[in-house]
Amino acid sequence: MLETEILPSTAGELRERIWSDLVRHNACAFPIPPHGHNPNFKGARGAARNLMLHPLLAGSRVVLVGMEAALLAVREEVLSAGKTLIVPHRTKANTYWRLEGAVKAAAKIPNFSVYGTPTTLEGVEVCVLASVAVDAHGLRLSKGFGFGARGAPVIVPVLTVAHKLMVRDALGVPADSRVVGYATAGGLFVAK
Repeated sequence: MLETEILPSTAGELRERIWSDLVRHNACAFPIPPHGHNPNFKGARGAARNLMLHPLLAGSRVVLVGMEAALLAVREEVLSAGKTLIVPHRTKANTYWRLEGAVKAAAKIPNFSVYGTPTTLEGVEVCVLASVAVDAHGLRLSKGFGFGARGAPVIVPVLTVAHKLMVRDALGVPADSRVVGYATAGGLFVAK
């Protein structure tokens, strides 16, 4: 007889399950362990490439991207595509950097202040936030605190990247926010 999976009853339980699944399946990338983070994962670069195919991201000129390690490849892809990248300041709330040009090093957190100029969120067309979990309907669960924990700080479409272990048919717990699409290393998905 097959054992039925017990569904998590809280967002915290779902986060713990996903973090543990990533560790158990050796799917984590630095920083490790993933617990307490929007996890970085093996395949994040492929997911970033696939995300760039989303029509909203492909057609945008100014993109807001979170600062998590899982989004480094997204930030690099945005800059390589000649788009303007807006990133949050590491320690100052409601403060942002504008990065332009295809300098790959600019996408790394310590280099935001080196290559960037202070800016506002004016002109942002789409946002990419990191996640702990996402479902087929576009419901997104983050680590629960920090930048983007409750969604984008501007009213624009939001996208995310995820490892296949982070994707669920349905979250089954209250979501932090909604995304219009997400990408894994295996492909691009539009929320139902």
